[in-house]
Amino acid sequence: MQPYNLVDRPKEGSLQPMDYWQVIRNRYGIILLSLLLVFLTAAVITYIMPEKYSAAVVLEVKNVGQTDSPLGGGMTPGEVALASQNFIQTQFETMTSSKILEQVVRELNLTREFGLPNDQVAVSYLRDMVDTDAIRGTDLINIKVTDLDRQRAADIANAIFASYRKIREDQINQQNQQAIGVLEGQLQEQEE
Repeated sequence: MQPYNLVDRPKEGSLQPMDYWQVIRNRYGIILLSLLLVFLTAAVITYIMPEKYSAAVVLEVKNVGQTDSPLGGGMTPGEVALASQNFIQTQFETMTSSKILEQVVRELNLTREFGLPNDQVAVSYLRDMVDTDAIRGTDLINIKVTDLDRQRAADIANAIFASYRKIREDQINQQNQQAIGVLEGQLQEQEE
């Protein structure tokens, strides 16, 4: 009589790779049917979904305050990098601010086009359509608008850019006027 060896005998509760293969062979019809149903369901849902279009505008945003002044008092490179990072984030918020989006809603008459009750609801709806993000390592900002109508998506993206550009130009002009006023005041002091 041979001694009883526990090492050679597999555990009763464990499954071997051949057991898994046997289950797959016995159930291949159900497995293929399940796989086919999943793919068909995904295809039907994709076909039923409405088409969405994206329009994008890429713009370069520079902080006028970062440039070296001819009168001195420039920033260190570390200060410029921190100011640039904060400035870009501020510009994201500005582009999706109510002020700009209200201008776009009024300019393109989106309240009526979307069939919404008032401008505030249209601004909220428009805010959900707009996505802004930075292009890594640059001062470029991407404004992306997603809509069911491709032309409307392009018109909205361009209108947001135009409204932002106008507000930004007004800010720069105001800063320039203040700087000119300071310089004229200093010039008058020196003449006296």
